[in-house]
Amino acid sequence: VAHVNSDTASMVLFATQRGYIHCWDLRSEEEPWKLRVNPELGFLTTLAVGSGTEKHWLCAGTSRGYVLIWDMRFQLLVRLWRHSSKSTIYRLATCARLPEDPEGVAAAPLAFVAAGQSELA
Repeated sequence: VAHVNSDTASMVLFATQRGYIHCWDLRSEEEPWKLRVNPELGFLTTLAVGSGTEKHWLCAGTSRGYVLIWDMRFQLLVRLWRHSSKSTIYRLATCARLPEDPEGVAAAPLAFVAAGQSELA
C-alpha cells in the first residue's frame, strides 16, 4: 500500500494477489486506473512511489525477483529488471538523491531494493 498526494489527486495504491496494482483516488472516490503484472513475473510483494518531486513513478517488486517501474502519468511500464539472486523482493525504498551528492550534480531518483538473504541493491 502506498499513498500519493498532489495538487490534482490524493491516490492510494495497492496490490492484489491476482496481479493488479489498483489506484483509488480519494478526492473523486473512483478508480482512475489499474496496472496488470504478468503472472510469469511472480506475485506482487512490495510497492514504492517516487519521492520528492518525482512522485509520478511507481516501483513494484515480485516474488520471483523482478523490479518493475511504471510512469503513473501514462500507466506505462518503463523498466523491468531481475535481481541477480532471483529471490523475492522484500522491500523497496525511494529517494530523490543521496545526501553526499555534490550540489552541482543533477539529482536522479533512486530506488533501494532488499531481496534474498539480507541483500541490498
